[in-house]
Amino acid sequence: MNLEESKRREIEELFELTPQSQVESVPQWERDLYKELKAQEGMLETTTVPTRGDVPTIGHGHTGDRAIPGAKITEDEASQLLKQDIYDRRPEIHRLMPEFEVYPPELQVPLASSHFRGSLGGSPKTLEHINNGEFIKAANEFLDNDEYRDAESRGRPGIRPRMEKTSNALRKFGTGQHPSNNLISGTR
Repeated sequence: MNLEESKRREIEELFELTPQSQVESVPQWERDLYKELKAQEGMLETTTVPTRGDVPTIGHGHTGDRAIPGAKITEDEASQLLKQDIYDRRPEIHRLMPEFEVYPPELQVPLASSHFRGSLGGSPKTLEHINNGEFIKAANEFLDNDEYRDAESRGRPGIRPRMEKTSNALRKFGTGQHPSNNLISGTR
């Protein structure tokens, strides 16, 4: 078995619905993120550039090596590819937000989703506020950018609700409205 097959098998084992012990080994945020991204991204059976100025995309928002002109993908392949994408991005998410695992899934999922879109990594001040535990400042900073303000004029109005969801989750966590906020030391 080569490295690629080994990695694919590991992902399949992590996300298989049976046995139950395997499902429980996948963090809740990853399972929720998988469902959310499938719903948000829809399914592109062939490589497409979703909006002008975007990058080639296939499946459930995949923009990597499989998104080449003329490529086709099945629903099963797209689902496995999304699971692989989630798995592959975990280290980067943890590098950007070292305390990520102590946040509740209600905050983890929007943050990870925004990372997938690229908007979180493109906002160093937002990440700085998150890592300093300044969630209200992070919520405000996240929406204080041209991508959010100009989304409709650029023909990408769907960006706004996704970014607002992340901002609202940060705000809710930062105001102490979420019971898990006591997991993080200090007042946020």
